[in-house]
Amino acid sequence: MNVGKLMLGDPTGFLPCTPSGIRELLARSQVRIEGAEVVILGRGNIVGKPMAAMLCQKARHANATVTICHSQTRDIKSHCRARTY
Repeated sequence: MNVGKLMLGDPTGFLPCTPSGIRELLARSQVRIEGAEVVILGRGNIVGKPMAAMLCQKARHANATVTICHSQTRDIKSHCRARTY
């Protein structure tokens, strides 16, 4: 149920703690996520996928364009270099 709520942007579900902590750290550090191009390294079910879902939601401290890179991504270096925040 919580994964479904996360994907729908429903704030009543429990969010994964590591992605939530990362988003909070970015917010408190005044990193502007809205409109940013973000690269997430890893597509794991615990951090990567939930982080991507959270950052692309139409919400405060989100609204980013998200690219997910993983072990089969060609030229990960170029994806990371091309993105700025």
